[in-house]
Amino acid sequence: MTERTFPLVPSPLSPEPAAPSLHRPTVPDALPRRGAAALLVTAGVLWSSAAAQAAEPDFNHDGYADLVVSAHAEDVSAAQDAGVVHVIYGSSQGVSATGAGGTGRTDQSFAAGSLGIAGVAPEAWDNFGKAVAWGDFNADGWTDLAIGVPSRDVDGLQAAGAVAILYGLPAQGFLAAGLRPGGMDGNAKAQLVTQDSTGVAGTAEEADRFGAALASGDFNGDGIDDLAVGAPGEDYPTGGVNIIYGSATPQGLGYGKAGTLRRCLAPQGSICPSNTIFLAGSTLAAADFDGDGYDDLAIGSDWYSRGLVTFVYGTASGFAARDLYILRQDHELPGPSNEGDEFGAALAAGDFDADGFADLAVGAPEDFVPVLGGYDAPQGSVSVVYGTSDGLSTLGSQRFFPSFLGNPGNELIGFGSALATGNLDGQHGDDLVIGAPYESGAGYLGNGAAYILYGISGGLSILSRRHWTQESSLGAFLFAPLCDEFYGNGDHFGEVLRAGDYNNDGRADLAVSAPGKSLTADVGHEGMVFALTSGGTFFDSDPRNFSSARSLRQGSDGVNDLAQANDGFGE
Repeated sequence: MTERTFPLVPSPLSPEPAAPSLHRPTVPDALPRRGAAALLVTAGVLWSSAAAQAAEPDFNHDGYADLVVSAHAEDVSAAQDAGVVHVIYGSSQGVSATGAGGTGRTDQSFAAGSLGIAGVAPEAWDNFGKAVAWGDFNADGWTDLAIGVPSRDVDGLQAAGAVAILYGLPAQGFLAAGLRPGGMDGNAKAQLVTQDSTGVAGTAEEADRFGAALASGDFNGDGIDDLAVGAPGEDYPTGGVNIIYGSATPQGLGYGKAGTLRRCLAPQGSICPSNTIFLAGSTLAAADFDGDGYDDLAIGSDWYSRGLVTFVYGTASGFAARDLYILRQDHELPGPSNEGDEFGAALAAGDFDADGFADLAVGAPEDFVPVLGGYDAPQGSVSVVYGTSDGLSTLGSQRFFPSFLGNPGNELIGFGSALATGNLDGQHGDDLVIGAPYESGAGYLGNGAAYILYGISGGLSILSRRHWTQESSLGAFLFAPLCDEFYGNGDHFGEVLRAGDYNNDGRADLAVSAPGKSLTADVGHEGMVFALTSGGTFFDSDPRNFSSARSLRQGSDGVNDLAQANDGFGE
């Protein structure tokens, strides 16, 4: 396997490499986006524009996107931190856990013991729901749900990891359409997949953490969704990714083509230095970056010293015949690279510049960036790389960080810990949502924030942005804050982000989790999710504002289960 050299785009903040790249174009220090939009230059950093739409699932085919919420630290019976996953259905009123708005479905919650699989029960420290992904893995036209269980023991091997698959089903009897474990009348039943399962390459080993990250896509172009499963502990310290191909059978995953295990996804291909931690597969994102009809895969290795992202491009035979391409700060991207930046800790794909090629946003939540006072602090950054007919290219790439988005302070805010994309304002291309769950404000530590970069003509611009916290008002004329309940230290608003058209009005809405939020006092940290409906109102027509906010928590608001301390609902 070989390493592709991306076109180099130096930054005023980056040192020039010792030896120029042969692929480096003869250009000034900063490049415009490919003729798309006007540029904004601030304090020596070039910002260009871009925009993407995230496809949220519609499990019951009613036209409304549905919301998947994890509480992977929830206790189940006597099993501590076994974990639970909720599916909250969209409706004409947005996300609803009560069946309101014509959804026909109330909240569904799943744990290992509710899969309908004999002998599979919740186990302590499973972390059921640590990662989720969805797709039609068995080509029956109904969306299926994959749930990562990375800390589950397999045949006595601690934290070997597993993935649970729930298959979508049409309406049967008095049950409305959607997800259901167990199956009936020949329909698919739930699966618990490990590296020891049929059709999955490799062998379950202790601490593999198979299922720590998930992404779905049609990697071989056969019209059936496949599943990529990260196992960052595989062949420690290198990590690995399994590709499990879907098939047109009732239980699609692992029953068609054999899965392909990708080991040692490091710059040297299959040769990994023994003294370097890569942990490939800690994050994943799938999309068609080169527009050839095959989905491609971005693989984050945020624990590799400074962090890197590896790309593999899909073909008719999957990834078997393709090389690895590497993306890093300080070489392919603007901005310096530092130890512990965690570049690749979050990934999100979408067509940011609306040119038909998927683009990629990469979070580096510990990246050292300029702050007020003339020095650098580890606030975090997000880099945006654009797709072309030749794949992802760093020409015209962007790098965003808080001091240019309204936060000049030097506190640790985790900017880029979470990412989401969607056309929130219904204009131009898609928008980028960036979580900063450790940002402090209003006298509290770590209550969190979310930044939104909206698309203007040609793409994203920092001139069109919003900064949202729990204390933010919905809009210029709607003075009620997003959260009218107790908030305090460690809420971590922005820890997880989802964007989907939950009310089917043509604009993506936003769900923001605050998994550390305490419901009655600043001690419980049971967790909460805010469902924010996009678009202005009659009195406030700015499409960049929200028209309503709904809070969701376990044990109320129609959500199943009892809220308990440290559940981390929404994490």
